[in-house]
Amino acid sequence: MQPAVMISSGELSGEQYGADVARALRRAHPDVHLLGMGGGAMRNAEVQLLVDCQSHGSVMGFLEAVPSLMKIRAAYRKLVNALDVDKPALLILIDYPEFNLRLARAAKQRGIKVLYYITPKLWAWRARRVKWFQRYVDRAAVIFPFEAQWFSSHGWNSAEFVGHPLVDSIPERRLESRERDEYLTSLSLDSAKPVLAVFPGSRSQEIARHVQPLSEALALLHHQDPDIQPVVCRAPSVPARSLECFAGVPGTRVVETAPVTLMRSADAGLLKSGTTNLQAALAGLPFSMFYKASATSAWIVRNFVSIREYSIVNLVRPGAVREIVQEQVTAEVLCTEAIRLIRDAAYRERVQQNLAGLREALSLKNSEHTGIKTDVPTRVAKIAISLLGEGTQ
Repeated sequence: MQPAVMISSGELSGEQYGADVARALRRAHPDVHLLGMGGGAMRNAEVQLLVDCQSHGSVMGFLEAVPSLMKIRAAYRKLVNALDVDKPALLILIDYPEFNLRLARAAKQRGIKVLYYITPKLWAWRARRVKWFQRYVDRAAVIFPFEAQWFSSHGWNSAEFVGHPLVDSIPERRLESRERDEYLTSLSLDSAKPVLAVFPGSRSQEIARHVQPLSEALALLHHQDPDIQPVVCRAPSVPARSLECFAGVPGTRVVETAPVTLMRSADAGLLKSGTTNLQAALAGLPFSMFYKASATSAWIVRNFVSIREYSIVNLVRPGAVREIVQEQVTAEVLCTEAIRLIRDAAYRERVQQNLAGLREALSLKNSEHTGIKTDVPTRVAKIAISLLGEGTQ
């Protein structure tokens, strides 16, 4: 009988990881039937998409999610129906906790095994939800080294550190001189002048709050240091019209390019909080993080979230990069920080030293028993296959 596995990823940032696991599963188990929620990457990995996450999810924040509730509920109902109709032997969840933990409960009620890959940040807030893992999740594949210990300290011993998937996908070195020159020339940039990479975000709510202070900061930057070349990276999910305000800023370019290639070529960066922070750190780019949420979301974070550093990088190596948040996100602060990152050699070096060692901390290079190198998706697929085996016993 052809086994079925459902994969649920509610955001574009996670569905690439779902696609990688899908390919690893198919390599090990060619006849497996894969279905679930994701985006183009999962579709290309031969996952039957029941729900497109770009049209039904991809929201961040508390009030920000309210307008999407009807679509999210419809997506949930469709996946629960598939649990009954397709009867998958395993459910693999990727991040997206509010949705996926409820889907885990529905799966366990139907006797379906559950594997959680890229678990919710319970160590930051709502730690009591570890009870959901105890009841509804069979195994977890975690991507930060401290997460397995955290789960264990809270009475759940089924989490395994598999390494962070970005470590395998981002080269350790910066672009060589000729590669860099060719790339920057393709963007109509002068390779002899410093380049500032700017990542405003990939969600409409983020863009709406970030574009004004960023565009004003880059205008101020051009006035104070016109040799610096800002490059605003537009995510595929962001309409070009959302970044039109940058068109009038002298010296600024808006491009849709591979983020890591830009990071490996730029001299410094201003990055919205999120996965781009870890990408930049692994690519060797000195940067500072910024983020501005709604007043309500900010109040909830300040009063209920236990951590006080928010960049992924700072969670692994505290104090590694500067965080510019909420009322600090102004043209003056962002401009000053950009100039400091590029012109203050001592400051740049200190940031780069802070980022050193992050790759090693997030790696799990070799099996302790065989010494054979494996990548993260293969490790996750191995856990999934072990659960499939349990389900057939």
